[in-house]
Amino acid sequence: MLSRSLFNRINFLRKRKVSIQSIILHAGIFKTGSTSLQVFLSENRQRLKRKGFLYPGPSSTHVDILFNYIAFDRIKKTTNIDKSRLDAIVADFLKEAKESNCHTLILSSEMLGKLQINEAELLKEFLKNVFGDIPIKVIAYVRNPVDLIKSLYNQDQISTRIVAVDLDKGTINGGYSLYKLFLFNINTVFHEDFSIHKFEEALKDNNGLGGHFLKSLGAYSSNLRLRGIKIRNQSGSQEAIDFIRYIDENLPLCTTMQGKIRNNEGRSLDDRFIFRHIRGKKFTIAAGIMKKFLYNIKDDLKWLEDTFGVKYSELKFDDDNIAADTYSGTTLDDFATIFPLLTPQAQELFFKFFTQKHLETKDHKFAAMYMECSFSYKIYMKNQSLLAEVAELKKQLAQLSQK
Repeated sequence: MLSRSLFNRINFLRKRKVSIQSIILHAGIFKTGSTSLQVFLSENRQRLKRKGFLYPGPSSTHVDILFNYIAFDRIKKTTNIDKSRLDAIVADFLKEAKESNCHTLILSSEMLGKLQINEAELLKEFLKNVFGDIPIKVIAYVRNPVDLIKSLYNQDQISTRIVAVDLDKGTINGGYSLYKLFLFNINTVFHEDFSIHKFEEALKDNNGLGGHFLKSLGAYSSNLRLRGIKIRNQSGSQEAIDFIRYIDENLPLCTTMQGKIRNNEGRSLDDRFIFRHIRGKKFTIAAGIMKKFLYNIKDDLKWLEDTFGVKYSELKFDDDNIAADTYSGTTLDDFATIFPLLTPQAQELFFKFFTQKHLETKDHKFAAMYMECSFSYKIYMKNQSLLAEVAELKKQLAQLSQK
């Protein structure tokens, strides 16, 4: 796995005195504040270093790239990652860790939950090879299944797909595993010291998730910038998700034979991002659908309890009647703002969607927005028609010039 240049760098660093006496791996389970925690650790890097805790920087480079390096043989077929660049960055990370004079190394990445068992074993071997036979502790946060499933589905709709949540079948990635999906492999390899905390309980800490995490390490200090933690990944509103579902049903993104989503005429992989700015009601999943999910993952929930002692009970569900039929003026203003950014095919679906809403509710606000967007659409189509006429004239002139 190691390139010759990196192998030589490790041999060189191994001869130097090692100050790192323990390693903390934060297994950033998706939708449990991982990005916010990483930003918090970055903003407090120097303060932590003075207490003997090293969080290498910048996190967006050293941490995730280290795990990309471990999983390189698997991901190289689907990414454009440069192995020589990875070599250089990993070597710099190792040099920083060796020269830090810190006693504890902190690494945080959502990639940990994506590693296969053999890759997790490679990571463990890699760290032991560099730092010696020192303790490695894994910390992870889990979220209650109702909120986690809602958040994963919302992320899938308005941004990048983390896992495929099927509301009709009540499945996650085609199966009935939620927590095992992220925790099983890494726990199999690092089970000697693996601790799980409830995300909801951690947020109740007076100093938030960051304070809870550092207290669990004995690294908490009153001079830390605790306000550094903010919500980093914005969720889509119920109105935005309703419209995205409508578009997906009528103009779906293409799927390749390998199961990958790609662009097609009238759709783009990026066209969902603009909808995250639509203000409206908080996104929900009907109680009936959620109860089906929970029934399907009952064995997974039992595994979480048996393995880590974490049990979720007395969960709260949303109402079954969740259709966003009453749109506020603010929500419709947001839709009108993003209308010009849609493709002509999506704009046509836009009119069909809101015409139906207007017919169902008789809400004059829909008609007003419809008129505003219709004017913009007609101008666009007129311009497209003129462009087509110009193109046809150019074609005819070219034919005449050849005669």
